[in-house]
Amino acid sequence: GGYGFHNASGYPNVNATAFPDLRGMTAKARSLGLVPGWYINNCHCRDSVCNGSACYEGDVRAAVDFGFGSVKIDGCGALKNISLYAALFNRTGQRVLIENCHEDPREPPSLSDCPANLYRSAPDIRPTFGAVLNNLEMSAAQNAKGISGPGCWAYPDMLEVGVTNSQRGPSVPTLTFSEARSHFGAWCILSAPLVLAMDLRDTSKLQEVWPILTNEEAIAVNQAFLEE
Repeated sequence: GGYGFHNASGYPNVNATAFPDLRGMTAKARSLGLVPGWYINNCHCRDSVCNGSACYEGDVRAAVDFGFGSVKIDGCGALKNISLYAALFNRTGQRVLIENCHEDPREPPSLSDCPANLYRSAPDIRPTFGAVLNNLEMSAAQNAKGISGPGCWAYPDMLEVGVTNSQRGPSVPTLTFSEARSHFGAWCILSAPLVLAMDLRDTSKLQEVWPILTNEEAIAVNQAFLEE
């Protein structure tokens, strides 16, 4: 009697075996100084049935109930209205960061008409230097148009620094140290959100790229937006 991955009232169904205590999980993240995020309308658990207001409202209620502080909204399922999501989150009075990942139109008309806090300005990235350059060029074009800034950032996708799986087979190499450093520096120059994609449990790789990720001068450039 439900809507695919939502129940009959529009609330998202939760796999209680995999996630027995979502509130506890987000509380633990916050205790560590982290903002827990939720990936919704994604390509793994996409709901191709529900596209009515009940499921938008259910997603928003669940995000707040479970204590999430950010949502990444993909374009794989039926729930494609980013403006509606933003309006519903604003009504809750809770601070929730919204990423528009792939939902058209990703590019906002202007900084003053931008429902998401950050929007994907390029395709899914891969840990290869060609992919880095492609996403860099596409996002630089958004900056040149003046539609990237505080509250509405053009986002060329996650940082591939330290990512060891090329997703193209073992014969396709990932980023060298120099390429990873250039990649990080380019995202800093763009004032792009710096979101790590690497597996932080890989301590040897983390140690290798630590000098890149902790470069205070580069991070200062990232934080010093030119218009401010």
